[in-house]
Formats: sequence, structure tokens, C-alpha cells
Amino acid sequence: MPEPVPARSGLGAAANSATAEQGTAAQQAAELVELGVGQFRLQGPLDLSTMPDLARQGQRLFKRLRHSVRRDRTSQPQHLEIDLGGVERSSSAAIALLLDWVAQAQHAGLGLSFANWPDALRRIAIFSNVDGLLGIETDQNR
Repeated sequence: MPEPVPARSGLGAAANSATAEQGTAAQQAAELVELGVGQFRLQGPLDLSTMPDLARQGQRLFKRLRHSVRRDRTSQPQHLEIDLGGVERSSSAAIALLLDWVAQAQHAGLGLSFANWPDALRRIAIFSNVDGLLGIETDQNR
């Protein structure tokens, strides 16, 4: 069973709230799920409402991996892949998040690629002229 990246915060409190507005926010939460060594799946909506929590999840992940790689390079992944097939909807904020994750991965000494780009997210990246930075050409040639 896929497990979310540990120590998620923010939207969990909304899920426990009695207000209808917060309950709706919790239902629309996005998460980064760890599938296996170096394999992740991003699922849910990628819009302004989910960016703060996803940014925190990414920061925790890359911090953990950065420390792990420094301790033991042999048992830690040298490349990460994030499957975007679970993305329900997206905005340009998602592109900023993915670019930030690319930078964090590079800082940690890791490679990072994205698979199964949703068409809308791919179009935003191409229109923003950051498709090369996000490895979209490589993804199309697979």
C-alpha cells in the first residue's frame, strides 16, 4: 500500500475540523506518495490551495534524502522519479513547485525526472518555456 511522505502537516488539521469549508479543503488535498526506493507519485489537484502543503512535503523529502545520501551513497537512490499520472488538475503554480523540486534534487546531488505528464500541465510548461528544465523532451521520447 503506498504511503504518503512522512510528517505531512497543514491539511491534516482541516480534515479534523467541523466546518464544511475546511472539510472541502481536506478532500481536495494533494500528496506526494512514496511508492518504493526513488519512486514517488504526485496525486490530487495542483493549484494554489495545495501548493503550501506540497512544498513542505517536498522540503522534508529532499532534506531527508540529502542527509541520507551524505551518510551512505551506496544504499540510497541517486535518481528519483515522480509519476504525475495522479494529478487531477493543475495551474502554473504546479510548474513553480516542480522547478523548485528540480533545484532541491540538484542541491541534494540527485537526479529527478517526471513521468506521465498530464496534458494540461505539459502545455503550461511548454507555454512557460520551461519544458527543457523539467525534462519534458526526454519524457516524450520514452
